[in-house]
Amino acid sequence: MFVKANQIYTIRPDGTGLAKRNYVGKNYRPEWSPSGRRIAYIHEPADGVREVWVMRADGSNKTRITQGGNATAGPSWSPDGRWLAFADAIHTLVRVRTTAPFGTPESFIGCYVDVPRDCDEESGGPSQCGPTEHSPGHRMAPA
Repeated sequence: MFVKANQIYTIRPDGTGLAKRNYVGKNYRPEWSPSGRRIAYIHEPADGVREVWVMRADGSNKTRITQGGNATAGPSWSPDGRWLAFADAIHTLVRVRTTAPFGTPESFIGCYVDVPRDCDEESGGPSQCGPTEHSPGHRMAPA
């Protein structure tokens, strides 16, 4: 899966089956669900309005998960696929259910930093790597 020109694409590991999954607005930060059947992503229909959406792996059944336009980082799936975590406009990590009723996002960690995926315990852990710009190839970690 990758993003090109603010749209999400999927492709098989052998390079076949290239498919564009979004066509409207800006779409980025896609993450596969643990089951591989759904994709969570940030959708920006207008500048500065960022929501968490989920779609099936084939691009169908696009569903807005959040309201308020304040998702700034993430989303990240829980291991069981029942929750999505993301950072809101005040850099608080929140979670929301991935199936209806989605409910109001709940705060569960005070703040976040965005660290490279290769920043792990061997490199000194997140505290040694420091925050980076929001970009593909990064994950959220507690501050």
